[in-house]
Amino acid sequence: MKKILTVILTLSLIFTSCHKSNDPEAIKKKISRYKTIIEHYQEKINKLEKQLPAEKVEAVDVKVETLKPQVFNDYLEVTASIEPVEYAYINPQASGTIKAIYVHEGDYVQKGQLLMELDDALIRRNISQLQVQLTLADSLYRKQKALYEQGVVSQVQYLQAKNQKEALEKNLEVLKTQLKYTRVYAPFSGIVDQINVRVGELAGPQVRAMYLVNMSKMKAIAHVSENYLPYVHKGDPVVIKFPVYDNLEIKTRITRTGNLIDPSTGTFKVEAQFSNPQMKIKPNMTATMRFVTFKTKDAIIVPTQLLKKDSNGWFLYIVKKEGDKTVAEKRYVTIGKITASRAMILSGLKAGDQIITEGFHLVHQGSIVKITN
Repeated sequence: MKKILTVILTLSLIFTSCHKSNDPEAIKKKISRYKTIIEHYQEKINKLEKQLPAEKVEAVDVKVETLKPQVFNDYLEVTASIEPVEYAYINPQASGTIKAIYVHEGDYVQKGQLLMELDDALIRRNISQLQVQLTLADSLYRKQKALYEQGVVSQVQYLQAKNQKEALEKNLEVLKTQLKYTRVYAPFSGIVDQINVRVGELAGPQVRAMYLVNMSKMKAIAHVSENYLPYVHKGDPVVIKFPVYDNLEIKTRITRTGNLIDPSTGTFKVEAQFSNPQMKIKPNMTATMRFVTFKTKDAIIVPTQLLKKDSNGWFLYIVKKEGDKTVAEKRYVTIGKITASRAMILSGLKAGDQIITEGFHLVHQGSIVKITN
């Protein structure tokens, strides 16, 4: 013990004196001498350590997984809103007093079904009067035509009779069209969700009389970052989920991608239509849309929880044989795509490697392990 202390004190004095000299050659000579002294005592230490009885090392129990190529998908999940594919505010194309409403809020109607009717009495009277005038004008026109062909009347008289008849015919067509517009029909099948007018009130093209919605066909609309433009296409599969329904997933396909990038948000629109036979999904509900943005069939995948990081990068532990022992090896890896639970390994691992999945936090480089799978 005294000899060791003497050596340590001697080395300390030598190192101290080294700092007092600024001659590079002198410093190099001293460094060489010190290395010789250290090597001498290291040999003595190694010989003494060999004389010590071998310590029994307990193996660490671990579980392992043999790597093999797997399918790996990377997803993008974004918030979406829900809209019906078919919906419309219904209003009469003519103006007039509402004579009858044939449906109630919540009623399901078929395409072409009569919804409401305006008072058409005035239009019918005008049509009746115009028809009498047209009968007279037509009779006069026929007579003038016959006389004109006989040379009895002038061409002007004939043309006046003709123009009067044709003008009355056009006016009659306009009135008949107005009469048709007094009756409002459903443009598509759906549910009458709102009725905003009552019998006796004045309605017209500017009045939103009813709101009709087809609940059987809906669409989810999301705004996706332009960074994903190369990965999202019409026809790609998409999964739609709803926060209010824990177990409801709708699998469909993208029906449209927008061609305009919103300059304020840097996003483009993505739509996906889906059937809603049970009417559980309502317009303006919040939903999420999940797209596949990356897919490969032969990736090396590891659980993200196994990955650790130090100054040299990401690593995990595998097992390997050293003689008759099984030991842990620290293996550095390069990570590619990563999700919350899985990471794709680009380099550092290969199919057939056995990664430590349980007990990995108890091992280090060279730890003796016991596989308990």
